[in-house]
Amino acid sequence: MVVRDFFPCPADCPKTERGQAFADFLLSAQNSPVPFMNFTREEVMSVSVTRAVVLGTALLITPVAQAATLDGLTLSADYRLPDAETVYPSATSTGPFVVGAGVDGVISIEDVTNISLDFSGNSLAILLNTTLSSPTWGDMAFNGLRIALGSAGRFTSFAQTSSSIGPVTTSFDADELFIDWGGHSYVDGSTLTFDIGYEAPAPAPVPLPASALLLLGGMGGFVALRRRHKAA
Repeated sequence: MVVRDFFPCPADCPKTERGQAFADFLLSAQNSPVPFMNFTREEVMSVSVTRAVVLGTALLITPVAQAATLDGLTLSADYRLPDAETVYPSATSTGPFVVGAGVDGVISIEDVTNISLDFSGNSLAILLNTTLSSPTWGDMAFNGLRIALGSAGRFTSFAQTSSSIGPVTTSFDADELFIDWGGHSYVDGSTLTFDIGYEAPAPAPVPLPASALLLLGGMGGFVALRRRHKAA
């Protein structure tokens, strides 16, 4: 149960009414064994305002990472075979490149197949062009692409959304995406698309000495009110 369950107040009710409801809730605890709950209405309202200011300031200055698009990020890509750790020597790599309009990079495999990568928003479109009639990707520990993030932030998801060659295997970590063709055959003009989740880094915290003063002021207010209550 949360605090608001004790003093229902519509979400659109005036701030003064919400504050009054909160004060009534605290005052209803006069018989509580917790001494600092025993305040007058004026004391509760005064302390509540100070506490709200302090909490509001903390929320404003706390940086939060947010979901974002890939546009403007720096990426690179290479071909891995026969496992995810080995760069295939008979393939070219592409990047680092900055994601923008149009095709962002092309990888050539043995001079017979080109893999075009087009990143946009939170998606990746792949086009396969080949001079072979109907080639098949060898089925081994890993046979496919590795895409690396060269900017701050992290990948949060990676999933295939369409494919003209069948389902492929995808995996990812914070700064890498992997696509394993898994033994599929393809033709000139085969396409695949993927959805990529990316989280931009939280902005650096900005020190605000005033927030510390507010916090100390709020704590001092509690102490002063407690002493005054005891004296009464």
